[in-house]
Amino acid sequence: MVEILELVVTFLAIWIYGTEENPRHPFWRNSVRFISFSGILISTAGFLGLFGSFEFPFVITVIWALCSLIVISAEYYVGSKKLCLAAFVAYPIWLAIAIATEVT
Repeated sequence: MVEILELVVTFLAIWIYGTEENPRHPFWRNSVRFISFSGILISTAGFLGLFGSFEFPFVITVIWALCSLIVISAEYYVGSKKLCLAAFVAYPIWLAIAIATEVT
């Protein structure tokens, strides 16, 4: 199962970032980063109750999760190491907020 997930992430990273010989336009890379980090902010605001009882559709959550996985796993190798580090700092903070709000 891990190998299949790694294969999917690798193909998505190549599709989004391109190869060294044929890099893609930065628009695609920046779009994935934007979705990932804005998803953290929106999700955190949802956990803190800033949206009231509104729940985001499952499709939006899946897209956000997939972009987050790409940023965490692919940024280190083909993107920016600084953004990968930012993701590694942001996601545990998000997880702590999610756990703290769901427990209470």
